[in-house]
Amino acid sequence: MIKQWKWTVIITWWSSWIGAWFAREFAEQWYDLLLVAKDKNQMATFVKYLKVLFPVNISTMLLDLSDKNQIKQLEAQIRKTDDLEILINCAGFGINTDFLAEDIEKREDMVTVHDVAAMRLSYQALKIMKKRKHGNIIHVSSLASMLALGNNPVYAASKIFLNSFSQNLYRLYKKYNIYVQSLCPGFTATNFAKRGNYTLKPKAMKVEQVVKSSLSCMRRKKLVCIPWRKNKLILTIYRILPRSRSHTLFERTQQ
Repeated sequence: MIKQWKWTVIITWWSSWIGAWFAREFAEQWYDLLLVAKDKNQMATFVKYLKVLFPVNISTMLLDLSDKNQIKQLEAQIRKTDDLEILINCAGFGINTDFLAEDIEKREDMVTVHDVAAMRLSYQALKIMKKRKHGNIIHVSSLASMLALGNNPVYAASKIFLNSFSQNLYRLYKKYNIYVQSLCPGFTATNFAKRGNYTLKPKAMKVEQVVKSSLSCMRRKKLVCIPWRKNKLILTIYRILPRSRSHTLFERTQQ
């Protein structure tokens, strides 16, 4: 499909595999891209790959969204992006250790990346979208926000914020033809999972499944997107189980 108008998609921390697949999907549809990442080498390699395949404008910013001053740099860029159509807050990381085993600053960084950045960037994006009365925002949350997590209480709590934030933005701005999605994938075969030291079996969901499901939900203006039937089944069972068994269920999602 060739797009007859100029629209821009902004993806934060696109160098995670989910973000990279979002970038590829929108480049294929001829959207211009602003990609925000931490890894300079990974950014350069992937941008070169996209430009070979798709004739779109691709801008990049090298930022660490756990730093509030660097978040403000991206906010300033968003204010200049009058043709912003889609914002995808894909930035995130996990810490799969006991709560007391890591410095509290690392937990605070997680909240900043997941919640503060998403809030501030959405604020700027919505100002632009409201003027045009059109747009979409996708917050990459997690199935973990709906399940009890043994070693990761801050991660789960930060994703619960994203869900609530998305729900209220959806309610407030759908009248302006702006739709917000909370994307809640389960365990997915990504470098995020590897960095968090999660053990993933071959049954783990593929990145392209997550992204295609999200885009399908976006077309249908759906607020909560839970890819894969297995994840929906896990959530259904979890809701009817005693809370004391929730940790057992969580462990099985990794198998």
